Amino acid sequence: MLNDTERKILRILYNQFRNGEGSIEIKTISRFAQREQHEVVKALRSLADQNMILWASADKRERVTVIRAEEKQHAPKPTQSQVYDWTG
Repeated sequence: MLNDTERKILRILYNQFRNGEGSIEIKTISRFAQREQHEVVKALRSLADQNMILWASADKRERVTVIRAEEKQHAPKPTQSQVYDWTG
């Protein structure tokens, strides 16, 4: 289970990389998340430990390049029997 900071940072990373950005600075993540930089680094390490992200440069603290970001909790797709046909 993710805490608030981890959820917020995962959402920031998802939105950032969805828009085509290759990497993001930790101070930018800190500004977007309204968290201190040490909290951001701690949350990034925790996300990497939980295999939520692959942090390519964990040793370099100034930039984050995420190889893969995913949310593990996906809602199941509805089956045909669960789809309501409102036209019929």
